[in-house]
Amino acid sequence: MSDMPKVSVIVPMYNPGQMIQRGLNSLRNLTLRDIEIILVDDCSDESTLTEAKAAASEETRIRVLKTEVNSGPGITRNIGIDNAVGEYLAFMDADDFLAPDFLERLYHKATLYHAVIAKGSLIHVTKNGDRTRSQPSSGENGIIRRQLKKGKPLYTLFRSDHYSALYKRDWIGEHNIHYGTSRYGEDSTFLLRVTADTDNIILDDKACYYRVDHPDSLMTVMTAQRLNEQLLSLREQIDYLVGRFDQNIETDYEMQRIRWTLGVHAAAVRQGNLAKEADVFLTGIRTEVQRLPNLSRLVLYSPMVGALVEYGENLSSLVMRQTEGDREADALIESITRCFRFASLHPDRKDLYEAPLRESLDRAATYLFGKEGIHPKGITAKEKAAFMSRLFSELRMTVDPSFWEKNLKKWLRPGNLMREGKNLLKKVKKR
Repeated sequence: MSDMPKVSVIVPMYNPGQMIQRGLNSLRNLTLRDIEIILVDDCSDESTLTEAKAAASEETRIRVLKTEVNSGPGITRNIGIDNAVGEYLAFMDADDFLAPDFLERLYHKATLYHAVIAKGSLIHVTKNGDRTRSQPSSGENGIIRRQLKKGKPLYTLFRSDHYSALYKRDWIGEHNIHYGTSRYGEDSTFLLRVTADTDNIILDDKACYYRVDHPDSLMTVMTAQRLNEQLLSLREQIDYLVGRFDQNIETDYEMQRIRWTLGVHAAAVRQGNLAKEADVFLTGIRTEVQRLPNLSRLVLYSPMVGALVEYGENLSSLVMRQTEGDREADALIESITRCFRFASLHPDRKDLYEAPLRESLDRAATYLFGKEGIHPKGITAKEKAAFMSRLFSELRMTVDPSFWEKNLKKWLRPGNLMREGKNLLKKVKKR
């Protein structure tokens, strides 16, 4: 091994069991020989550490490092980053394995094109090595190619499968990039930090990383700890997004992150024994999401984001504070529709929907009929009619029909919809 090996392969270990031998053998059999292998033990049982040290005694390219306390994969990989000396960095979990030419193909492409990132394909397999999914991440590579040509930033495209790539070590060091400190989602934080400042990536679909799926792994078992760690991951990513991009965050990325985190919440609810923890988690998500500078756009165009905030906050007020005047009608109709939709899906939860619904309707009254200091004159009769027509049309399309018949018509009668506008409505009808 040279003083600066071509690639440093960083392998976090936490009780991988017998699977560690297959991973180590795949590293020993790589066609690219000039590498260093950094095994970072995260306080595994004694047998794992013994096996790692035995491998290091037989193979000069292997180094063994150890955490002081169990810290999770992100911090464990960060120790490897800080101790690596290779030209490029690669990451492998101890129970996964690599195709023999994985590093050679990517290193060749990376150096040929002077790339910061060289990405291959990730293939999901069982413990026995059988494929569990027919489509490897080369499909993602195709999306990255096409969207980069259209001017999409890389951080919105390369969001997962961090194992499938090499990363230029000097560039990582210059930008002080590390994995997140959370135990879940730390890889997404790393990829965000890596790809935020570069689109210098080269792709090779034939360079294959084999990811072993474990049906009973911690990634598939929902716990209160996982909820806490997932929230930490979201917080770290929003910290970075706001600090790095301010008002220029790509909405697609924001929605993808929120969607992923809400998926974790849904899994906790389905599990059935974490109802209390899931409620706390949802409140935490809402708190983090409301820090995003483009929340109004997200609320307007993403039903999922609107549903997230509509029953914990006055959605209409939230949107109105951040929406330009010429979009006011859109914002109001969107907020009223979301509130009614939530109410129709959860008719027994008046404690969640009644207050924001009334607030949304009152704000609509202010827009239609005017209020001193905000809309002194309101809007014209023709504009009122157009607004109500659009509102009813949206509600008929999105609200459960039985709820419509029982509640909606009553709510939308002039006196209930907008108390301030009742008399004005009568005058409009007389004209």
